[in-house]
Amino acid sequence: MMFFITASIYFGEKRLKYSNVPYYARGVPLLLVIFAIISLAFYGLSSSWWFSAL
Repeated sequence: MMFFITASIYFGEKRLKYSNVPYYARGVPLLLVIFAIISLAFYGLSSSWWFSAL
């Protein structure tokens, strides 16, 4: 999973080539957004499992 995210960021850097934005300013928000989406998806699945079990 982390390898896929890193590879996607690497190839995205090769395509986009922002010249005025530093690397950390591009990579960190993307990782935070991906982590937030995954955590929210898992939270929604777990809550739905709990409600279906009840």
